[in-house]
Amino acid sequence: MQDEPRQGSRWRWLVPPLALLATAAATAAVLLLVLDPGSREDGVAGAAPAPAPPATPATPGALSAASPDATASPTATLPATPVAPATEAASPAASAASPTPSAEATATPTLDPRLDYPDLVVREVFSRLNQLYVVVANAGDADADGLIEVSVDGGPPQPIDTGKALRPGDLLEYPLEGAYVQRRAQVVVSVQPSVSIVERNAGNNVFVGVVEPDVPNDLAIIDVTYGGSGPHLIATLRNRSPIPLRGEVTIGIREIAPENRLLLRETRELEIDRGATQTFEFPGITSAPLESVQVIISTDAINDADESNDALPRWGPR
Repeated sequence: MQDEPRQGSRWRWLVPPLALLATAAATAAVLLLVLDPGSREDGVAGAAPAPAPPATPATPGALSAASPDATASPTATLPATPVAPATEAASPAASAASPTPSAEATATPTLDPRLDYPDLVVREVFSRLNQLYVVVANAGDADADGLIEVSVDGGPPQPIDTGKALRPGDLLEYPLEGAYVQRRAQVVVSVQPSVSIVERNAGNNVFVGVVEPDVPNDLAIIDVTYGGSGPHLIATLRNRSPIPLRGEVTIGIREIAPENRLLLRETRELEIDRGATQTFEFPGITSAPLESVQVIISTDAINDADESNDALPRWGPR
């Protein structure tokens, strides 16, 4: 309690300004509004209010449903769903401009489970009685079971009758039908397996070599006469070879007396079976006496073993 002012002393009364008094009154009014008289059962004034429940984040839909007069608080606008974290930038290889590998490009090739394969090889080509023979071998590790064909000099393939599968290491010697050795020459023989025979190496299926007759081939002129309409000159040739002869033959007719001049020279087609004969007619030769005419033959179709029988008459005029 303050002492009374003594008589004769001077006291200064401090009077607060009116503005400060107004501010204090306003603050007291705010405190009275904030306090909840019913928050405590004992009704004691000034008790702290109960804590408010946590705020629930507002969704965009709730904001859109709010009245136009309501003012949205910035702290209440939370996203409805979590935002995914930022990912790293895609590499250039995965960009849209890069082509996506196709299934064919990424497919793993199917491995052949087999370890053993046949391997057909032309071992040898030779002449026997002037017929062409071929020796085919299986140099592989598996049976060659199927049709085997052989072609000579690019001609039509002909089948080889094996009778059974050609086992690894087996050799097959086979005469080629219609293939004959008329003279020394180069031949190209290729073996062609059927689709049922799968080879690992097909590069050895061709044989290139030189063959020659193993017995003599001979073509002889055996007769010259006049006959037919006219009459005219006719020459007869015989095949003294062990094989048929095919090719061309050149026939010359010379007058040996009195002028020894060439009357005719022509190339004709030669086609004579083994041991058979073939006649050639010359309608243009009608008047020359046989005693004065000599017929001479020559051919590149064979290696002629006996050239002494290539002319008639052989020892001068008949």
